[in-house]
This record gives sequence, C-alpha cells and structure tokens, in this order.
Amino acid sequence: MLRASALFIVIVISFLLASITSGIVYYTFYYKIQVANQRLYSKLTHNLNSGIAYALYLPESQSVVEKTIDLYGEENDKVIIRSSVWGVFNMASVSVTDKNVTLSKSFLYGYAPDKESNAAICLSNSDRGLRLSGKTSIVGTCYLPQGVVKTESVDGYLYQGPAKLIDGEIIKSTDTEISVSSSIIKLAEGLLNFNFQASAAETEKEEDVVKDSLIHSFAEPVLYINYNDERLRQLTYLEGNIIVFSNKHINLNKHLKIKDAIVVAPSVRFPDGYQGTLQAICSDSIVVESNVVLDYPSALLLIKKNIANANPKIQLKEKSSLKGIIFAYSKELNDFKVYVDLRKESFVMGQVYSTGSIDCKGVVHGGLICKTILLKTNTSINENYLLNTTIDVKKRSVYYTGSNLLPAKNKKRIIKYL
Repeated sequence: MLRASALFIVIVISFLLASITSGIVYYTFYYKIQVANQRLYSKLTHNLNSGIAYALYLPESQSVVEKTIDLYGEENDKVIIRSSVWGVFNMASVSVTDKNVTLSKSFLYGYAPDKESNAAICLSNSDRGLRLSGKTSIVGTCYLPQGVVKTESVDGYLYQGPAKLIDGEIIKSTDTEISVSSSIIKLAEGLLNFNFQASAAETEKEEDVVKDSLIHSFAEPVLYINYNDERLRQLTYLEGNIIVFSNKHINLNKHLKIKDAIVVAPSVRFPDGYQGTLQAICSDSIVVESNVVLDYPSALLLIKKNIANANPKIQLKEKSSLKGIIFAYSKELNDFKVYVDLRKESFVMGQVYSTGSIDCKGVVHGGLICKTILLKTNTSINENYLLNTTIDVKKRSVYYTGSNLLPAKNKKRIIKYL
C-alpha cells in the first residue's frame, strides 16, 4: 500500500513537472514569436515612415507613377511608392512588405501658400484703386492697382470699418499675370473631356460595398462611377479613390455624403444643407446653395471650356462654408465673365482665385486673387468695391496647406492620411 502511494505521488509530481516544463517551453516559444513579430512590425513601421519621407522629396509627376526604392541598398528593405495628382492636390500611397506582412499608408499632400497666395487681396493692375464701404475689414498684405485704397459711399453705406483701412502692407499691382499650374489645369480638362485612363478600375470590389456605403481604397486604381448609375442611388456614403462623373448637370443627392472623392460634370449643384469633403471639377457652373458645409480639404474648380458660355460661375450662397480652394479659370486672359460670387454670410477658409472677377460679400479667412472685384447691388455694379466684407489672411489656419495650382512654396506638406 505504501509503495502504491509513493508511486502515485511520483506520477503526480512527474505530471506536474512535465506540465510546468511544457508550459515554460510553450511560453518561451510564444515569447520568441511575439518578439520576432514585434521586431518585424517595428522594422516595417520604420521603413514605412522612411518611405513617406522619401515620397515627399520625389520630383512632382503629373501622371500615376510607381517607384520601388531600396532604402539601404541591401535588397532587404524595399518600399513601393505610388503617386498621382488628385484634383488640385496630390496623393501618394506607400507600402512595405517583409515575410508576407505588408504595411501601407496613403495620404493627400499639397504646398504652403506663397507670395500672392499669402496676400489678403491681389488685384490686376488698372486705373481703379480699391474702394471700401460699410463695415469692411481687411487684414494682410494687399496688391492693389496704383497701390491705392480709399473709402467711398455705395448705395447709402458709408465706411464704418477700422481707422486703418488695410492692416498690412500695400504693394502696387503689376501687369504680370499670376502664374498657375498649367499641368493641373490640363489634367482637369482631361477629366472634363472624360479622358479616363484605360487601366482604371471599372467596377467596385465586393468588399468595397458595406450596406449603403462604398469605400474604395487609395491603394487601388481609381474607380469611375457614372452619376446616373443605379448603384449610386442606393448609397448614402461614398469615400476614397473614386471619381463620380456625368456628361450632364449633376444635382447632388443631399443624403449622399462624399468624402475625399472627385465629382466631374459640366455643372454641379450642392443642395441646401449638404455636407461633405470633396472636389468638384466643372466647365459651366458650380452652385452651392445655403447652409452647405464643405470641409477641408475641399475644392471647387471651374475650367471654362466653351467660349460661347456667357455666364461661367462659382456661387457660394448665404450661410454656406468651404474650407479649401475656389478656382475659376479661363484661357482667355481678358475674359471677365468668369465669376466667383460669395454671398452675404458665406464663409471661406483658404484661397479664392478667378481669372475674371469676384463679388465678395461674405467672410474670407485667406485671400482673393482676381482681375477685379465686382460689387453687384440692387441698384449698381461697381468695380473694385468692397461692402460689408471681412478678409483676414492671418486668421487662416497656420496648418493650412493648399495646392501648387497657385503660387506656393516648393515644399510638400501632408494634408491628411487617407
């Protein structure tokens, strides 16, 4: 009986020792795997960040470019960088792979404003200086015809603004046209002519669609969707590397929220109360109704294509806001018909450009660049007049990053990760 008990105790102790030993072996093995995975992830993260930094120093390209970089020349740390123009901004996708593990990041980047893009107002040279009326306030450098600013009554409104008419340097305008990026304009014209690349994705993947949402990664080729496509009518959310297009007018669905995508059509209307973050590229008109919110980085781009079009315009109506870029362009340098209309109580944080005129009755935290400011009232049309307007370039966010479509510093800055 005693021997049997001793044998039982030995068996139990042996079992416990075996369990403890196997546990230690398993833990050691698992720990080594975790350490190896952590080292691999740390290495890939380091290489990914190095790839992002490298992408920001690559020369600009106006087409989709894919480049493989060997970071240390040892064939073990390769980074794939894919970059392209995305509307008025630029996009890059960086990926690294090791032992069947891949890390990737896509981001939108642009450029800090410079020179005229950093001014509150930049007008073409003429014999008409700037006139201020009502409760008008201007802060920042101004390029003005003849370097002149005065106060003047308009429609019974006397000047009631600050004693210092312009809180900033006043520089005389020159006859030199403000340079804009012809390559970005050419790409926008290509979209308006529906010159889409044959390599682009034609249909969304099954995993892109979740219930009533469509999210398409920027690591994939561009997805083109016709606005009249039945699939779009069933969606309430659209995000990613997507271009929505139509050869006819687009009246955006108020309930279709768009994020980071591009809308291309002859004309686009944003309905009352619409919210989104997108770029619209048109040739005839862009109308933003009241109470619309277009968050940063959004852009409204009007490229006049039809010379016969008598009234190409971008219009931002009452109590609507845009953070980003408004750009109205015509190849005809003396085409004053290209028009940006910023209605009363509208708000822009960013940059507003027109080869023609701008009627500004709202608030701009940023700057205006145009040939002339055209003030339209119920009784008159006045050239280079501002009435009850606030333009303050110093209130534009210090983190604001624009596009090299307009004068910009030669240094890329990340706008957002996608």
